[in-house]
Amino acid sequence: MGWRLPWKRRSGTHDRNPPIRRDTRAWLAALREVCERHFDRPQAGRMRVRELQVEWREATSEGILEEAGHFGLERRAYRLLNGDDEAWLRWLDDLEFWQPGWNPDQGDEQA
Repeated sequence: MGWRLPWKRRSGTHDRNPPIRRDTRAWLAALREVCERHFDRPQAGRMRVRELQVEWREATSEGILEEAGHFGLERRAYRLLNGDDEAWLRWLDDLEFWQPGWNPDQGDEQA
């Protein structure tokens, strides 16, 4: 019969609350939130998007973010960073742009 003191830590305990890993949808939601927060100040939004890019690269190098997800986020960031202020607002209003699996080449094939 083995009983233990309740305050004594077990030797083989594992982490009952593993760290939460952000998936691609969470990163995409964060990108959209940043862009919507700065809809009236695109330059400030672009600076924050650049900061997110650094976080994505770190997450990819640590194996937290998959390569395909990183590629999709970078494609969106490229369009947000290289457009003018009007393009910034157009991307914000484009619902397809914010969907997981968005592919800019699909629009060219359908047109």
